[in-house]
Order: sequence, then C-alpha cells, then structure tokens
Amino acid sequence: MGVAGEPAQKGLFRMVQYLSYNDRYNKMKNLGHTEPQPQINSSVSMNSHKELYSNAPEPTDVGMVLQLADGSIQACNAIAQQLLGITAEQMQGCTSINSPWQTVREDGSDFPGEMHPAMVVLQTGQPCSNAIMGFYQPQGELIWLRLNSQPLFQGDRSTPYAVVTTFTELAQPQPEAANSAPAQQLSDTLESISDAFFALDKDWRFTYLNSQAARLLNRLSADLIHNSIWEEFPESIGSLFEREYRRAATEKITVSFESFYPPLNAWYAVRAYPIASGLAVYFQDVTEQKAADAAFVKQAETSRQQLAEIEAIYASAPIGLCFIDTDLRFVRINDRLAEINGVPAAAHIGKTLRDILPEQADNLEPLYQQVIATKVPLEQLEIHGENSAQPGVDRAWLLSLYPLTSEDDRVLGVNVTVYEITDSQARKKEIQRLNQELERRVNELQSILDAVPVGIAITYDAQCHVIRANRFAQSMLTVGPDTNVSASGKQAELLPFRQLSNGVEIPPEELPMQRAAASGVEVRDVEIQMVRSDGVTFDWLVNAVPLFDQQGAVRGCVSAFMDISDRKQAVAALRRSEERYRSLFESLDEGFCVIEMLFDDNEKPIDYRFLEVNPAFLKQTGLEQAVGKTARQMLLGLEDYWFEVFGKVALTGESVRFEHAWEVMNRWFEVSAFRTPESQSRKVALLFQEITDRKQSENLLRQQEEQLRLFVKHSPAEVAMFDRQMRYMLASDRWLSSYALGTQNVVGRSHYEIFPDVPERWKQVHQRCLAGAVEMCQEDPFLRAEGYVDWVRWEIHPWRINSGEIGGIIIFSEVITERKNAELALQTASQQVSNILESIADAFIAIDSQWRYTYVNAAAEKLLVRSRNELLGRSIWELFPAEGESNSRVYEEFHRVVNEQVSVKFEEFSPSLQMYIEVSAYPAAEGLTAYWIDISDRKRTEAELRQKNAILSVINESAPTPIFVKDREGRIIYANPATLEVLGKTAAEVIGRRDRELYPVAELGAIVSENDRRIMESGKTEVVEESPDGIRTFLGMKAPYRNEAGEVIGLIGISNDITNRKLAEVALQEQTKLLQVIIDSIGDGLILANQQGEFVLFNRAAVAIFGQLSNEKSHQEWSNTYGLFLPDQKTLFPDEQLPLARAIKGEYVNDVEVFVRRKKSEPRWISISGYPVVDASSEITGGVIVCRDITERKQAEAALKESEERFRNMANNSPFMVWVTDSTSYCTFLSDSWYQFTGQTEETGLGFGWINALHPEDREQAKNVFLTANECQEPYRVEFRVGRKDGGYSWAIDAAAPRFSESGQFEGFIGSVIDITERKQMETERDLVLQLEQTARAEAERANRIKDEFLAVLSHELRSPLNPILGWSQLLIGGKLSAAKTAKAYETIERNARLQSQLIEDLLDVSRILQGKLRLTVAPVNLATIILSALETVQLAAEAKQIQIETILNPHVGQVVGDTSRLQQIVWNLLSNAVKFTPEGGRVEVELTQIEHKVEIKVTDTGKGIVPDFLPYVFEHFRQEDGATTRKFGGLGLGLAIVRQLVELHGGTVFAESNGEGQGATFTVRLPLLNDDSRRQEEEERHSAVSPALSSLPLAGLRILVVDDEPDSRDFVVFVLEEAGAEVISLSSAAEALLSIEQTTPDLLVSDIGMPEMDGYMLINHIRTQLAPEYRQLLAIALTAYAGEGNERQVLAAGFQKHLTKPINPTELVATVVRSVATYGA
Repeated sequence: MGVAGEPAQKGLFRMVQYLSYNDRYNKMKNLGHTEPQPQINSSVSMNSHKELYSNAPEPTDVGMVLQLADGSIQACNAIAQQLLGITAEQMQGCTSINSPWQTVREDGSDFPGEMHPAMVVLQTGQPCSNAIMGFYQPQGELIWLRLNSQPLFQGDRSTPYAVVTTFTELAQPQPEAANSAPAQQLSDTLESISDAFFALDKDWRFTYLNSQAARLLNRLSADLIHNSIWEEFPESIGSLFEREYRRAATEKITVSFESFYPPLNAWYAVRAYPIASGLAVYFQDVTEQKAADAAFVKQAETSRQQLAEIEAIYASAPIGLCFIDTDLRFVRINDRLAEINGVPAAAHIGKTLRDILPEQADNLEPLYQQVIATKVPLEQLEIHGENSAQPGVDRAWLLSLYPLTSEDDRVLGVNVTVYEITDSQARKKEIQRLNQELERRVNELQSILDAVPVGIAITYDAQCHVIRANRFAQSMLTVGPDTNVSASGKQAELLPFRQLSNGVEIPPEELPMQRAAASGVEVRDVEIQMVRSDGVTFDWLVNAVPLFDQQGAVRGCVSAFMDISDRKQAVAALRRSEERYRSLFESLDEGFCVIEMLFDDNEKPIDYRFLEVNPAFLKQTGLEQAVGKTARQMLLGLEDYWFEVFGKVALTGESVRFEHAWEVMNRWFEVSAFRTPESQSRKVALLFQEITDRKQSENLLRQQEEQLRLFVKHSPAEVAMFDRQMRYMLASDRWLSSYALGTQNVVGRSHYEIFPDVPERWKQVHQRCLAGAVEMCQEDPFLRAEGYVDWVRWEIHPWRINSGEIGGIIIFSEVITERKNAELALQTASQQVSNILESIADAFIAIDSQWRYTYVNAAAEKLLVRSRNELLGRSIWELFPAEGESNSRVYEEFHRVVNEQVSVKFEEFSPSLQMYIEVSAYPAAEGLTAYWIDISDRKRTEAELRQKNAILSVINESAPTPIFVKDREGRIIYANPATLEVLGKTAAEVIGRRDRELYPVAELGAIVSENDRRIMESGKTEVVEESPDGIRTFLGMKAPYRNEAGEVIGLIGISNDITNRKLAEVALQEQTKLLQVIIDSIGDGLILANQQGEFVLFNRAAVAIFGQLSNEKSHQEWSNTYGLFLPDQKTLFPDEQLPLARAIKGEYVNDVEVFVRRKKSEPRWISISGYPVVDASSEITGGVIVCRDITERKQAEAALKESEERFRNMANNSPFMVWVTDSTSYCTFLSDSWYQFTGQTEETGLGFGWINALHPEDREQAKNVFLTANECQEPYRVEFRVGRKDGGYSWAIDAAAPRFSESGQFEGFIGSVIDITERKQMETERDLVLQLEQTARAEAERANRIKDEFLAVLSHELRSPLNPILGWSQLLIGGKLSAAKTAKAYETIERNARLQSQLIEDLLDVSRILQGKLRLTVAPVNLATIILSALETVQLAAEAKQIQIETILNPHVGQVVGDTSRLQQIVWNLLSNAVKFTPEGGRVEVELTQIEHKVEIKVTDTGKGIVPDFLPYVFEHFRQEDGATTRKFGGLGLGLAIVRQLVELHGGTVFAESNGEGQGATFTVRLPLLNDDSRRQEEEERHSAVSPALSSLPLAGLRILVVDDEPDSRDFVVFVLEEAGAEVISLSSAAEALLSIEQTTPDLLVSDIGMPEMDGYMLINHIRTQLAPEYRQLLAIALTAYAGEGNERQVLAAGFQKHLTKPINPTELVATVVRSVATYGA
C-alpha cells in the first residue's frame, strides 16, 4: 500500500514498484529461488499481520489492481492477470465504467461499473471490504471474486488520488453469504475522512475500531473494544496524543496534529472530532512520508540555495527585471526596475501595468498582449517616456519581452528586461549641452519670433528670389511652412495673395524688401494692402532691413510687418456706428419714436411732440405723418396718464417699462420709455408693442384655468396635478380628503415637503413619468400618517406643453384597502429546508444539466468564496463568467464530461478564483460532480523557478549593452554577449580574468580595478566614466553583488560607449547674429526677460517706447521707472500685473493696454501681449512681450465711443435684447439687457459665445439658422430658449435684418431677442387645459357609458312597475272587475307604486351621499331590534321563495351610535339582496356578534354567489355583475353602494366574501361600539307631531288652495285633504291662484312647482312681493317631483314653508299640513 500523505507521483511509483516486486516474488518462489525480503519494523511483525488477517489467503493468491482518481487502471500484478484472464496491456487505461468485460451481482443482476468498490471508494474516500462480484473471463467463464478496495491519499487531503483493489477467487457464493456482506458499507459513509478510524466513549473506552485501525495499531478489534485507550496504550499518557484528545473532548473542537509513537516506531497524522458519545479519531501512518519529506527538505534546501543565488543576481542586476502575468499584473520585480518606474517594488505586486505606468500603458499594453497571444518574443524595443520618479524628464529604454510558458505550452506571463539608454540616447543631445548657452539664446529668439503676432520674412540672396516667412506670416498669407513668398520668385504667380498700394498692385522691384536689398538702406513704415485669394483684405505696415556679409556686401534682407487694419478701419467704424443706429431704428418690429415733452409754466407735462418715428410706428398705432405733430393733435381725448408717465421720465431720467390700455384707440400697449442722452434733454425715446391679442388670450386663459380648477376640485376621484418640480398645481377635494390634507392650500407646495417620508421608490416612479413614462399599479401600499397602511390603485401620466415637452405629471388614485385586505387574507406561503451531509474534505460541487449548482460543501464555499445561498440554483457560467468562455479549460472539460459521459481530471488556472486548481469531474444522472483542490502553491514554486531561469537567460541574451559580474578579487565570473563583443574575445578568454589582464595598458586597467574595489567596499552603486584601453570611453553603472545574507561577494556592472559624445562640437554663433537682426527689424517693441526679471534682449522699437532699458532697477520698480500707468492715466500699473511679470510666471497675456508717460516724451498708448518662454523640456525660462503703439487707435476709439453712445443708449434701454454682428458673422455687440438676462459678460458673449447662453438642445438649430441667413444676407426669425443667470431658461424670439453700407456692401446683421416666456407659458397652459379637457372628456365618456347602462336599467326598473299600475288602472276605469279582482288591482298598484318610490329614494340617497349631504340623526341603537325590524320587512318575500332565514343574535352585544332608519336600511338592503339572489328553498343566515370593540352583522346566503372578477366592484355605484337585458335579477345596482356609504358614515366597514359563482356570499358589517362614557340623551323626535289618521278630520275648519296643472295629481290631493275635513279650492294654473287668493282668502296654499307659463317659484315670489301685505304671509307647501336636496333648499329659499316629494303618502300630506299650521299658524 502507498503511504497516506506522500506525494501522489511518489505514491504511485511505489505502488507500481510493489506490484512489480510482487510479480518477481511469485516467479522466484515458483522457481525455488529466494530473494532478500523488504525490512519490516520489528514492532510490527509478520506474525501480527497474520493474526490480524488469520483467514486471509497468502499473497500468492491475491490479485491486485491500481486505479487512478479518474478510474483508469494504471497497473496490476500477475495474479490479477491470471484470475481475470486479461493481460496488463489490455487492462491499461480501462475504467470500471467503460471496461470491455461484464460483471454481475450475487443475484445474477448486472453490476454497473459506477458501483464497483473501487469507484465507490474514489467517490467517498472510504475503504470498501468483502464485496462479492461475478466476473466473465474473455473465454466466457464466470468466476466469483471477493474484493477489498483501499483509497490512497496525498498529504492531508481527504480526496483519494488513487485506489488499490485486492481480490481473491471464491466458490459459487451461497445465499447466506450475501446476507453476511456489509451491505451498508457502500452507502453509510457519514463522518469518516481518512484510512484508519476508531471511536471512544466519554470514559475513553474503545467502542468501534475498523480493520485499518487494527492493522496500524497492531492489535485485534476484540482486544480493544470496551477497554480504555490509556490502559491499552499507556505510553500515550502525557504525550501529545493525550493532550490533544483531552483538549478536543473538553473544548468540543476538532484537533489535527502529527506525532511519533515510539512503541509502534511510526509517525501518525491524526484528526480527532468530538461527537455526542465521545470522540471520533481518524489517523494515517505517515512514517514513509516523513522520510520522504526529509529528503524533500534536503532537495528543497539545495534548490533554495540555487534560487537564492539567482535571487541575488536578480536583485543586484543593474538592469530592470520583472515578470508580468497574462492579466498584465506585476508578479515579481527587482529594485532597479522599481527605481526606473519611480514606485517601490512592493507597491508593484498585484498592480496592473496601467496602474503603475498610466502614461505609457496605451503604448505598452499592445506589445505585451502581442507576446502573450503569439508566444513570440519582442526584443530590444526602444521606448521613450516619463516616469513618476522624474516627472517631466523624457527617458529612453530598451525593452525586451519573452513569453513564459507552462509544461502544457500555456502562456503564464511575460519576462521583461528593461535597460535604460537615456545616457546613450543623450549622445546626440550632448552637442546641444556643450553649446547650451548659444542654443538657449537661439531658442529664446526663435520663441519670440514664433510667439509674437508680427510677420517676419527673410531672404538670403540680394535679389530676393527666395523669401521665407515665420508662422504668423504664414497664417496671415495662408501659405505652407516651406512656401517661397517672394513676388520676384519663379512661382510668384501661384501665390495666394497680392500686394497693393492705393488699390494698384505694386511691382516686385518696388516692394520694401527688394528696395532695401537693392539699395542697402533700411526701408521703414511702408503701408501695403494685402489681398488674399479668398477675398480677405488687411493693411500692413512694413519695415525692411538689409543683411550684409563680412565684406559689407548685401547678402539678403529681413522684413517685419504688422497688421494695422484696425487703425485703417477706425474711421470706417465711426461711420458704421451711425449706420448701425439707423439700421436698428429702421429694422425694429416694435414701434419706436422720439418725443419732446411739452410743459406748462409750472413744469407740468401737458403734451408731447413726435420728433422721429420708425416704419413700425404706423403699423402699431395707425397714426400717419406724426412727425412734428403733438399727441393731442393726433389723438383727441388722450388720457393724462401718458403725459404724467412720459413727463416724469423726461424730468428724472429714470427709465420705465409698463403695460397700459390706450383707451382712445381701444388697444393695449407694452411701452419702454427712456430719456435720450443729450444733456438737459427733455426728449424721451419710446419703444412700444401692441399686446391687445395677448391680453385677450390671457383673459381667456384665466377663464379656462378657472374651469379646469373647478373640474379638478370637484372630481369624484383622487386627482392631483404637478409641475416638473413636483409642486402642486391642482388637487381635487377628494385627494385632499383621502390624504388627510383637510382644507389647506397645497398649490405651489412641493409634494415631498407635504409628505417628507415619501419612499425613494415613489420618487423614482415620479422621475420616470416626468421622463415620459406612463405608469400604473393596480395595488400599492400607502403608509398613512396615523400609522396604518392603505392599499391604493394609481395611474400616473405625463402632461405636455405645446412644444411636446413634458410639463409635469397627473396622478389618479383610488383607495382599494378593503379589496386588498381580502386578497391578502387568502395568501399563504411555505418553504423547504434540507440538510446536506458534509463528508468530503476537498471542495465538492454537484451541477445539474442546466449547469446550476445543486450542492456545494463547506470546502467548496471556502474555495469559491461564496455562500451556499449565493451558489445554489445559480449557473456556474453566470457566477464565474471567465470560466464560461468557450476557450476555458473548465468549460471544455465539463462539457466533455456531460456530452461523452466520461470522467476527467485536469489542472487549470482559474481567473475568477485567482488560483491554480486541480479538478476531477465525473458524469452524474442529471449533470456532473466535481472535486477541486487548490494547487496554487505548487504551481507558484514551479513558475518561479522557470521564471528565474528564464530571467537569467534573458539577461544573458537580450541586453544590447555590456553586462558583467565580478567576484571580490575582480575576476570576471559572468559576461554577456555584448561584453564579449566589446572586448573582442570569447567567453573562455574572459571568464576568470581581471581587467589588467584583458587590456594592453595595465595602468588603465588598474584604475578600473580601483573603482571596483571602492564600490565593493562601500556597498554603494556608482556611475563611473572609464577608458580601459585609452581609446574608447565608457560610462558605466556598477552595483555591489550580494549573497542571501546581504554580504557583498562581488560586483555587477553595465556600460555604455560614449566615445562619440566626447568628440562632439557645436557652433551656432552665426544663427544667433541673424536672429538678432530679425528682432531689430520688427516695428513692434520686443523685450525678453529671464525668470529673475532681468532684461536679456530687447530691440530698438522697445527702446523708442520705454527709453533705455537696464537691469539697475528690479522688476518690482518697472512701472515707476518707465512711467507705466493704468488706463485711468493716474494710477501706476501694479508691477506684479504687468504683462512681462505675468508672462514670466507662465501666463499668456493678450492686448493689455498701458498708458506710457515719460519725461520729455509725448504720452503714448501701448498694447502689450506677453508669452512665457519655455525650453526643450517645457520648463519656463523667462517671458517675452510684444509692445504695439496704439495711440492713433485710441484716439479713433474716443471718437467712435461718442458715436456709439447713442446706439448703446437706445439698445440698452430697450425692453428687449439687441445684438449686432459683422459680415463674418462675428457678434460685435450685445446690449446690457442681454448680459443682465443671461449672466454672460462681453468676454463670454461676443463672437460666437452667445450660442453658449442658449439651451443645449437649441444651439445647433439657432446657429444653423443664423449662419444660413448670414450667407444669404436675408432677414430671419427663430425661437429658442435662453439661459437666465439664475440657472433657468426662458423662451425668446430672435429677429434680425441684414445691414448694408451706402455702397451696398453687406456689413452684418442687427437683431433683437425678445422674451416670449409668458406667451409660451400661455401656450403651455392652454395645452394643459386642452389635455385636462381631453382627460376629463375621457372620464366623462366613461361615466357616460356607465350612465347609459344605468339609464337603460333605470328605464327598465321604472317602467316595469308602471306596466301593472297602468294596466290595472285601465281595468278599474272600465268598472267590469269583480270585488276580488278590484282588491287585487289596488294591491298590485300600491305595491308597484311603492317599489317605484323606493327606486327613486335610492337614487336620492346616492345623490346625497355623493354630495356629502346625507344627514344622520344619531342616537344609541340596539342592533338586534334593527335586525328584527328588517327581517319583518323581507319575511314575506322570503316565504314566497320558501327561503329559510335563520338568526343568531347575541343578546349581550352592546349598543352603537347611529341613525335608526339608516341602520335599518343597511340591514334591509343586505337581507333583500340575499333573498333576491337566493334560489327557492335556499337559506339565509343573519348573525349578530361582538368582536372586541366592534359589533359585527353577518348576512350569509346560499345564493348564486359572486364571481371573483366582480368581487372588488360589488360596492360601486351602478355596477351590476349582469347588466344584460337578459339578466335574471333586476335592480339599479345601488343597494350595496348605499350600504357601503352608510356604513362608512357610521364609522364602520363592510366587505363581501364569496367562493365563486353558485357558492353563496357573505356580507359583513362592522360598527364601533358605543362607549359607556359617550352615551348621551336621545334626541327629541324630529317629527314631534303624530301623524293623524285620515278619519279624524284634523283639517276641519281650514281653507286650502290647491294648484296643480296635472288633473290626476290635483284630484288626488283634493280628495285626501277633503277626507281630512278641509275646505279645498282646486285650480289648474298659477294665474288663477293669484286671482283666487284675494277673493277666497285661503289659510294655506299647496302648489306644484313645475307648471306652464308661471311655475311655483314665480307664483310664491309674486305672492310674497306683489300681493297686498295681508296676503304675503300666506302659509305655502310645495308639491313637486323634484326630490333632490338642492331642490328642497331652492323651494324653501323661494318662500315655501314645506317641501313634499311626489309620489305623496296621504298620511304624510295631512301630517305636514297639520304641523305647518301648528308651527307657522294659518
């Protein structure tokens, strides 16, 4: 057997050796020879072995087979081949599952391969003994075998890496043998994880011992069972065994340890687990493993020493070395490369290339990825860049990349060598270093030439055939960098410009440069007009200076020219200013005029005269030829208001803007008035626009808004409207009521302010709807402020403005708590919990056919870094997408297991787990199972060794420069190929030699040796310059070479040949002189200063401006020294703000105006621009300024300013924003109102900056419209949104017209921007009203549909009782009915009349409830009495259908507070409903109970039931489950709706339950109990008078006037009153009644309301106001079919004392008359 815990390969090797030895042993035994046997420890004798296995056959009879973890057969002995009849070669590679032979069980059934003992052991890790199996040999003979399978383990792993199966042949097994086999041993493997096992009870006695434990302990199980471990193994007392066993038992923890047990001369690996009965101990004999470990340690020490040496070289190498994995993460790096990168070595580990070198990652990552992908190295790539150690310094390196592959040719990463060649690259730059001062001077001068906005041209021939220009000139002339710009050149006709003077092209020989070169004399201040081929024209001032050679002959010329177009254009600008004012004046769409106010002697304004008017004035006012006339002349009856307003503007100068109606013209105007800028002016400029249409629209909008407000306010649903900030715009009363907002005004308040605890989920819903979504929810919980939860059904719709943009949202909601509670009561939930046995120590997983985890053990949780809950049911490819890639080894192998039903074993690096894993996977019925082992440590060791070996090879082969290693004596012990090439020698000629032995001059070699000695003694790295042969010079970096202990044992060096650098020379004097001549030729002043503020260079023009410049004064005294003032001409310019001082600090400064006033010089205005000067490394070395004399321009500007004032005054005081552009579409002017509105400044608004003030969505359109109009030179209008300075946006209309000069040349646009937000808002509000109107219309249509259905039902229900009434009435009129039929006719007519009356009363109840005007007369009520009264009402109907009504009334139920009649109505409706829908012979049950503080009435029937879909709507108005004309049951659908409303008015609840159609229904009403302390006295009867009987003549002595146009109704009333004893006067019209009153003097009037010509209201009004005073107080009762409460209020308000509703109850009519007479008097 292999020893548990030894390495897998070694264990297999030993097992194969053992099998081979066994074969040799048997062969020699058969030949009669002997061979020395293996030594056996004396403490474990063979006799003991035999005693333990006394019945076991001799080894010569035992077959043995070795199988690996995947089940494949690796080896077998000869007995196995003999017994099975199969050779070893035939068995090799076969498994139990795919074997070609057949096996059977004892009962003759098939013995599947996966159930073979070996396969079970591989799955469970537990040994399997005494299994019986039938085996068919190849010739067909069946033999019977007894098998024992033993697992082999690696280290302390519990998953076997192999299994050994031994077997012997048996005779035909008997049935009892099958019974004696340990059948449970294959399945009951619960808590065992190792070879040997025993269990101890709490008294330390053995309770169980398996065979392996007995063998290892050299004892029999029977000798140990029930005996104490301390008695049987006394030597263990006091040892580690006792201490750990007792610790495990006492602390209830698992312990694991290794210890040597002397009596058995063996090492054991032990794991002890506390169990309920005592202790479970698993152990393995690891003696051989210990011996192997010792050998391994020795080998590892040797390897470690080798690695240490490599490590020392690795750490000491003066070149950068590292290893980067395939994710481009640093795995290893030496200090040299860390120093190059400027990041500590430790900080690299685990970081990516991009993390460490972000600036170079884009260039480097593709190279690494190429090497990883192709496995082809990249060598000696030259790269440049910066590092964090020396930011800003450009460095150079040679980079080599070598792929590192695994044994299976998989790329593990990239070995990297980096050799810095900055110094070698600097050889070429060293020439510049040696001439640094000259080069700096050249660079400074060149920087000035490149930076200054001055054109420079130079020629090196006296004929000026070839002229080159600087960058500024090239840009002005639109030519390329190398273009010859000479007009005398060969290709002059191809140049894209012409040079003119006074409009005539200048001949080439007359040009300034040609003249200067020809004459040898400077040519200065020549003005030339440059005209480019693209049409651009500008004026230049040119200076030309000849260049001379050493003999004084002209050899060329330099010229400087600057743009003076601004000076030339100053006068033109002045003219255009006036034209611009006139263009604005003429182009305005608004009316504009200038008036002169006229005052009387008391300075009271009395009139005004029109001085100027624009074309729009006539259009706006209709006043023709107004100039020169006064307002009173033009407008008779003009109000004084206008004179007062305009007069105040003229007197105070305060501008005003207002809206006012011009009554004399019947128009509205918006007016801006401001005084003109003339001194003491009484002129007022008026800008006005008619806004009559807008005012009318506003009035209309206000009306529509009021209609909308009323519609929403009285909406029967919870409705609220919000803007985009969720501020309330409208809310219905029902919304306020449902959300407990009372009567507070929520408009304008934030919804989140009112409900601060609104969940984030709701806010997200609001935001989605504000983005355009329509969302709804049929049920949603809503937490009330009182703490309870309501369920709400809601819908949210966005509403849009005219432009299509969303203006806000509308929320519709409905409380559905009762329905939801019923649903929640029906819901149930369950869950299942399962416990999984943890018997496998390695990570184990099970995956189904859908790749979902079905089981993971604890080890798998730890390895996968996820809990079971995170794994189970989830796809492996979803959780670990990197392994899900089709090229993943895990992906491929797992699919092979499932598809081919084979077992696999492989090693792979898991990118998700970031570790190497060894995986064994087996097919399962529904997927696969797999075992995982972390082998990262092993792989890491292997990779590190390969990596370091590869690094040594890289160092040796890749470095392009000499690298060498010397020992302490200076002998070379290593030299790379580059070193050998430099020396011109072979390795044999170099290795072991000192420098003095290699070079011809010994003294020079000694210098090298002395440098080496010093470096090794100091232990510090040095850079030294050496010339060992006296010819070549090397710059070398030498570092001490240390061993593992840190001792210096030599030196490592790397060298660069710098010979050529030593020979370099540079001469730049001539170029410097040339640049100085160029500088002096520039007409603008130029000054160059260093960082200390010292003048380094200046030209003659600078001296002319500032006087002689010197460094005697510091830069902090420049302003005082050179007379530099701010534009106010009084304050010295702050020195630190001077352009030159700012340029030195790195700022770019443009066109700073400075006033220069020096003694004995004319004051001048100077424009200064400053620029920093930087060197090649981008370091600032100083600053340069360009100084241009702008005195003439400033004078022109002063004149222009005066002209501009009028224009700006008008533009800035306009109620709109004004802008002006030039012909190039560049905005040159924006009025103050633009800046005040947008928050822009001139710097941000002019040019094209105004576009940035527009809404981002409108910018492109506005820009395109403007540019198109500019190109076409046509007027345009466009609308866009303009940003306000408060961050919001307003709608504006931009209207503009082109400007043309007197000559017709296009000069640009002038336009105005008018705020039209109010108009847009009106449009938005109009759209809102329209949308809400549409919403209301949809709601109305829905209501209309319900109304139509209801009216159809109402028509049916009202007409149905009318039919028998009319029918029987006609029969009665015929007088042919018998007495019995007559009685039946009366009974039928009365019953149907009452039914009709009840229908009408239900409708009125619904009306009162919906209006919230139903009044309750509350008092303590006994519900049992109410129920009994209601039962009497429905008893006859129930008996007619043979329905049994059962009552369960609890006599102890307390009272409630309520309206007796309404409560009886509730019960009657429920009972009527139950009887109505219960078939004949059914049953209705009424139950009265008390539940806590509530009284419950429950009405249950066995009727038709309620379908689930209709159950939520059963209490809604006018809703019926069956609304068809074929329905079986009649009614209006109001009864249950009334019940719900009445119950809620009593503070109760009602709900319905039904199991479905045909299952009956239960209606439950719950009302609050009356508290003892809340009892109050019953109210007096509202009707104090008792209704008298008709026969008692209560009206005797009364004269009553009855007026009704309907004869039948009138006759009925007359009959009733006369029967009660009254004298009745009957009339058919109100007119007759008025005549009769004065004649008959009645005591009381009974009048109908609805009558032709004069109705009851007109009649009572005439009586109260027109008749004689003695008749005006006539007692009056209204009799009408209008039964609403509103009708009642109207009747009483009109003057009637009482209101009676048709149909009339005779008793009630008489009682009402009696009470009226008693109350009001006759």
